[in-house]
Amino acid sequence: MQDSKLYFDPHIEIALNKALVDEKVHIQLTGFRSNQLVTVRARMQDDLRKRWESHATFKVPASGTVDLSTQKPLSGTYDDADPTGLFWSAVSTDNASYFAKTTLTPVEMTLTAEVNAEAVASAKLERLFMAANVTRTPVRDNGLVGTLFQPAGSGSYPGIIVLGGADGGLHENGAALLASHGYAALALAFFAVEHLPAQFVNIPLEYFETAIHWMQGREIVNGDKLAVIGASKGGELALLLGATFSQIKAVVSYAGSGLVHVAPGNGHSDMIWQKSSWSYRGEPLPFAPIHVTFSEAVSVGRKLLARQQFPAKPFYLKTLNDQDARNRAIIAVEKINGPVLLISGEDDQVWPSAEFSEMVINRLAEHNHPYPYKHLSYRRAGHMMCFPYEFPYMPTMFRHERQPVTGMIISCGGNSKDNAAAISDSWTKLLAFLENCIGQSRRL
Repeated sequence: MQDSKLYFDPHIEIALNKALVDEKVHIQLTGFRSNQLVTVRARMQDDLRKRWESHATFKVPASGTVDLSTQKPLSGTYDDADPTGLFWSAVSTDNASYFAKTTLTPVEMTLTAEVNAEAVASAKLERLFMAANVTRTPVRDNGLVGTLFQPAGSGSYPGIIVLGGADGGLHENGAALLASHGYAALALAFFAVEHLPAQFVNIPLEYFETAIHWMQGREIVNGDKLAVIGASKGGELALLLGATFSQIKAVVSYAGSGLVHVAPGNGHSDMIWQKSSWSYRGEPLPFAPIHVTFSEAVSVGRKLLARQQFPAKPFYLKTLNDQDARNRAIIAVEKINGPVLLISGEDDQVWPSAEFSEMVINRLAEHNHPYPYKHLSYRRAGHMMCFPYEFPYMPTMFRHERQPVTGMIISCGGNSKDNAAAISDSWTKLLAFLENCIGQSRRL
């Protein structure tokens, strides 16, 4: 420890040492001498035990207190006054491609204040995905694979079905966080887990109809107030379910599409031998194929073998120029029995979700959709600003996405700062949308 004359009684003060991930946490550095340079570091691990770190250096004002919510750092991993800057700007010190968070365990953060490279104060912070009075119930009824999160106690709550994308499996954190805001939320898997299909091909919509009926049969769920939220291919699915099943009263599509697209399949060869993602009543749904030449397919195959990343967006942009394919594959979003919220990043390099979302908006307008609809488009954000994959105030460094079904390494677009801004802004507006459409949101 350094000479105590350098500072009075240094502390890191955190208003909430345990807080939900979407809560802004007030952090102050107190007890320092004016004009000192103090660096605060935040360290954490993801679920793969990869280490992440952020830092910011401040000049202590005359008051002796640095308020991270109002003071701009002189240098660091973020550059504006931001109470959440230390959270979202963390970078991997283990060369991880993204912050892996697949379990409900809290993110434990250690904050350290340094003067002249020596630690003089520290504090701990836990960031939670589930409020203390939310219950978790695995669901395996009627062939479903899911997890229901619900507020504890009696009562009936608006219901939400939460869908992931082309990676398959369950995404429980998003449903848990929604339940912490007063909703009965079902995280629902639809392939690549347990007895469900191994491949993302011709997934029957009847499976999701079963989930809708299951939700409506729960006493804890208000069956007349049921929403669906999906991301990427799950965003496409959310629009499709809303257009197919009238029980859905609100739809949220993150980085989705108003077209049914080709199934991810089982590798780059399926770019040539293409199949539908979805089926209904025993028949594959018409889909928009990916237009790819033989040489392009070979190029993708080489990148796959070399583990090189590439943007998939150009292949999907070709689809927008194929009017016949668009007409065959378009989702009749005007049949959705409620409001629609679309959220996208204009720098999405996985596919043109902003353009796809505008197609949905235009179709709703053309058909005089009787319910509210809106597209939140974020100029410099990429694909990975999607709930339930990303959360407010979590690390947003994302080098690329390795698609687990195909093995392709896809460029995602965007950058940490703009992705973080899009995630936090869209989350706030998502909660307002849900409150207006299916019921009041209330943090537990």
